[in-house]
Amino acid sequence: MEGKTFEKYEVLRHLASNQLTKSVLAMVPEIHTSACDQTLFDLNFNFFVFRKLKISAPSNQIHQKLLCPETFARDKVLLSRTRPESGVILLPISMPFYHGQEPKGYANAILYSWLSHNEHFKVAGLNPKTLKSTIVPGRSLLILPIQKNRFVAEEETNHLYCCDSSFILPRILPSPYAKMQDYVMSMILFNSHKKIYDQILFEERIKRQKLLLNTNMVELIST
Repeated sequence: MEGKTFEKYEVLRHLASNQLTKSVLAMVPEIHTSACDQTLFDLNFNFFVFRKLKISAPSNQIHQKLLCPETFARDKVLLSRTRPESGVILLPISMPFYHGQEPKGYANAILYSWLSHNEHFKVAGLNPKTLKSTIVPGRSLLILPIQKNRFVAEEETNHLYCCDSSFILPRILPSPYAKMQDYVMSMILFNSHKKIYDQILFEERIKRQKLLLNTNMVELIST
């Protein structure tokens, strides 16, 4: 990837030293469905404030492999043992999010937070001890898809959050973001077990190059 290929990722304009800057508020949508949805989105957005974000830029060949989460299904149990992280994935090809069975739009980047359930509760200002009935062992994923110059969260904001146990399984409710959630969890496994997947997917060592783009460190992942 050359520097000019990054111009289409608006979110990079709002990152400095791999952290979101105040200017990113320009990308936050006004949600008109309900005040509750707006509050929930604002709460979700707070997970990324003051966090160091890992910026990943997979090549198209890597991207195509990650679109097949079944490849990673046998290692699903390892998700709960991966390191917590927050990051941005710069997609080489835009991914659809859905309304029912039809694509509603396309995202070219995904912001994600991968933490234990307890940590997500704490960041949300909730006390895990009072929520014992809802806590499940393992990790949970929060994503904020980015469509060009704004975050996507106009409806069904609660579906932006999922548990590791839902990886490649049908969600309890139809989720417009299920494919993206599976994609991000596949990426987490792929990055956590580099040597294994290098051989399984490509039979060669994957190239992971660090690129300093302005003040941000971006990892280029390619064959």
